[in-house]
Amino acid sequence: MDTAHGLLLTRGAWRWDARQPQLFRLHGYLQFHNTTNKREIFIPEVTASIILLSRGSLDSIQATVKVTPHHDQGNSYPAADSRPRQDGYWSGYILKAECFTVIEVTVLAWQTG
Repeated sequence: MDTAHGLLLTRGAWRWDARQPQLFRLHGYLQFHNTTNKREIFIPEVTASIILLSRGSLDSIQATVKVTPHHDQGNSYPAADSRPRQDGYWSGYILKAECFTVIEVTVLAWQTG
């Protein structure tokens, strides 16, 4: 009997690429782990959102978040196209039992006015 829980997303490793008064860029590399010992898990879509918190007004601040798959850095099935798509489309992915895949999350925030 398969008693493992399923899909686990790690906190990952994060780093600042830019940290200036008008521009912040943060990158994180996270892993999806299939914790089952017999079942494949299909990851049809991954999206992320951001909520900015501040003591002051955020009216002049814009922010985006982007998720990029890096299946070639995992240990599951080889990706049909190992390079991420430029248009940001997430291709559905099958994660083998007891395997992982890698995603990159990029957060960009900037002042507009």
